[in-house]
Amino acid sequence: MNTNSSDSAVLTVLMRRLAKQRLPRAQALLTQVENGIPLSEYDIAFLEHVLADTRAALPLMLRNPAYQKLYAQIILLYGAISCRALDLEQQGKR
Repeated sequence: MNTNSSDSAVLTVLMRRLAKQRLPRAQALLTQVENGIPLSEYDIAFLEHVLADTRAALPLMLRNPAYQKLYAQIILLYGAISCRALDLEQQGKR
């Protein structure tokens, strides 16, 4: 299996996981923190796991420029969640 077909298979799995699991959960978390509801330990563990996966996917994204804009948007989404959650934490809402 060459790199392109290997990348294609991995990208297919990642896109399915993003569409069915991670993006809906991330959008729900963003709504949650925007409404002033702090993240639970479970939510934080989810974000830590997703961010670790995102870092691990960087080489794949660098090899596949067509996915780089989406990758950046996902990172920005998780960053927005994290920043708002930190604001809540600093306001004592945790």
